[in-house]
Amino acid sequence: MKKVFSLISVCFAVLFFISCASIPKAQLQPQERFYWTIEGTSKNGQPSYVHILGTIHMGDDRLYPLPETVMNDFNKSKRVVAEIGSDDMNELELKIVTVMMDSMLKAHGHDLSKELTPEELEFLVNQLGMQTFTVLSRAEPWLITYTLASLQWTNSGLTSEKGIDTVLMGMLRNAGRKWEGLDTIDFQLKVLRYGTYEQQLYMLKDEISELMDTDKSDELMLKMYEAYLNTDLEMMTEVCFDDDEEQAAEMEDLEPEIVEFLVGYNDLILTQRNKSWAEKIKEWLKEGEETFIFAGSAHFLGSESVFEYLKKNGVLPRD
Repeated sequence: MKKVFSLISVCFAVLFFISCASIPKAQLQPQERFYWTIEGTSKNGQPSYVHILGTIHMGDDRLYPLPETVMNDFNKSKRVVAEIGSDDMNELELKIVTVMMDSMLKAHGHDLSKELTPEELEFLVNQLGMQTFTVLSRAEPWLITYTLASLQWTNSGLTSEKGIDTVLMGMLRNAGRKWEGLDTIDFQLKVLRYGTYEQQLYMLKDEISELMDTDKSDELMLKMYEAYLNTDLEMMTEVCFDDDEEQAAEMEDLEPEIVEFLVGYNDLILTQRNKSWAEKIKEWLKEGEETFIFAGSAHFLGSESVFEYLKKNGVLPRD
């Protein structure tokens, strides 16, 4: 379950006379690297398509150019959808500043430097610099946790500027096109700030522990990136998710309240979002024409993937 935390770091009317049973099951057609097309039938009986590009949020030149099939579908689709819509992206900077200020208030005078071991404190100062750490240490722990997560990618030689999401959003902006969001910015910020101060502190300490093992953390990041480049869905799933035995062993020695927190966080960051995304895809198929979605690959892998929920709500055939 912790693998999901360290990798990550975010809605429809139907005509009353059309029943789900009257719409043929859609077909999922895998194509290029982490790219799928769902072929369905609209409420008017016309062909409809949802193209899904599973992305990785950091990258380098090896990701490009994107396959011609992907770019053709991207350019011709009537609706384009990212994790966060263009209107929310325009408010992102202001929202983040507001949330950071609020986070300092909600820390209620906590000083993070007093909550850490000398080794943890030295690690954070080395990673962030004393000035940055001093400012963030007065806020809720989630701020440093996600700052560290982004540094983990940067230290691996990858950048957000070369991430597929950033590049595609730039293309849309240059073309004067808006795009819709699978999540709202408020929901994604809710995910970032999930938990009490003590629970967020646990996540921060866990993140520090992972990153202090430099060889292991770098290996994980590079393994994930290579799996993406090689379209290795099995390896990507293994990197992103613990199996049942790993998860059970992981939880065995934890306090009950921490286990409850981790289960709740997993439900929020993955299960609830994937269910919601599946419902949106179902509606876009009914509305017809072509929709192009680009969002984090992990949401389309594993036993609780968006595709699994599309099977449960009758859009895709069960295996």
